[in-house]
Amino acid sequence: MESLIQDKVCSWKEILRHFSMVNPYPIIYKPFSDLRPRLGRKDDAPWYQYTFTD
Repeated sequence: MESLIQDKVCSWKEILRHFSMVNPYPIIYKPFSDLRPRLGRKDDAPWYQYTFTD
């Protein structure tokens, strides 16, 4: 998940679409919640894509 967000700025919808075909939601939410403190959001309503703040 980290490499996906580093390679391409993604909205939550795009992240779910990428991972939900092979994983149930709880397996997606845990890694995302671990990354969330390091993520920022672009000001591009309504998508608000995630990117790393470092």
